Amino acid sequence: MTEPTAIDEVPFPRSVIESIAKEAKITDPVQRAALTERLDYLATYYREVLSTMPNDFEQYAPFDATLTERVDWLDTEVLNPLKRVIEAISPENQPWFSLWPNDVIDELKPDFDAVRAQVEALRQMAQNVVINLVYHRHYSLPFNVPAVSYRHGDSQVSCVRVVSFAEK
Repeated sequence: MTEPTAIDEVPFPRSVIESIAKEAKITDPVQRAALTERLDYLATYYREVLSTMPNDFEQYAPFDATLTERVDWLDTEVLNPLKRVIEAISPENQPWFSLWPNDVIDELKPDFDAVRAQVEALRQMAQNVVINLVYHRHYSLPFNVPAVSYRHGDSQVSCVRVVSFAEK
């Protein structure tokens, strides 16, 4: 988790903190200060999270888009073009880039293997986002449900568990 940046306004409304402290019977000023600090940290952190993804919090979001709109955009603008690029820069297609005997200047020649690896990594990331969006859409889950990811060997596995308030 990255540290949130400072913001100009009070991150968490003091009236809400007072209500929480009253309900929790927190009268000690040190404990109230700790509660305020932690809630301010969380509010700042989640405002930053909101600023990185499409959502309907107009004050913080870069823009709003439904899960379906995001899937369609990733398919059309990222995954389909990347599939063509990965194929186009494969070793068997690299002769298309040749201008022999007046070959391309060395400084302009990319490392095709490195480019292909980076493009493939971007494709995998976009595909993972699409899978998660479709999963959330299919099960009518809010997209802000915490997900757990872990690595096992060369594979990354993600799983989502929805905890209802009744389980707590």
